[in-house]
Amino acid sequence: MKVSIIIPAHNEEYLIAKILADIVSRTPLEIVEEIIVVDDHSVDTTASVVSKFAQNHTAFNIKAVSNNTPAGFANALRFGIEKARGDLIIHLMADECDRISDISLMFNKFKTSNADIVCGSRYMESGERNGGSVLKGFFSRFVGVSLHSIINIPTRDCSNAFKMYRKKILDKIILNSNGFEVSMELCLKAYLLGYKIDEVSTVWHEREEGSSDFKMFKESSGYIRLYFWAIFKYFQSRMYAVKS
Repeated sequence: MKVSIIIPAHNEEYLIAKILADIVSRTPLEIVEEIIVVDDHSVDTTASVVSKFAQNHTAFNIKAVSNNTPAGFANALRFGIEKARGDLIIHLMADECDRISDISLMFNKFKTSNADIVCGSRYMESGERNGGSVLKGFFSRFVGVSLHSIINIPTRDCSNAFKMYRKKILDKIILNSNGFEVSMELCLKAYLLGYKIDEVSTVWHEREEGSSDFKMFKESSGYIRLYFWAIFKYFQSRMYAVKS
């Protein structure tokens, strides 16, 4: 069992080598199948930076692939999943916001549990969310914690992109999202289909360089739509079970 690490990247020439170096130094080589950087229609040197880094770190199977579908995080992620060969898949943001050392914790959770998805949770005990917009932080915490209470999903942070999945379940889930909410869609659909979810605490940091592609008011509609969709589907399935 090995992990394919997928990193969608749009114009990240200044940060991409840093996150790759972090992965190489903090993730055991024996658990890594490959590291795939999906160059999402960048107009800078992101792809060439990745290629140069790969040449200097040949022990890890690092490669840059160009997203040949329309630009956007969701499409880049889907493209990376199609290319991945590992039994497990984790996707990282290219801005170093995720705690890379937790990849090993997630991997070990798969070894000791029957989970199909392991979520990195900022909102469980010992988890943290540092920096960034107060409004965005309140919104993501409310979504995760309230869905945990309302529909009993076994994570308090379903909106966090930092998750590890069994590849075989990703091949069975149809994704409709076009934005960053695709990570939440994956988690909710897997849960409603009966797949087992677990979580480990993680620490998230706002990016220190450049600017995020996430735009609060533009992206929030997708999260809100999924929030109410999941609640409706959950109670619909419970009512159907009672009638049956």
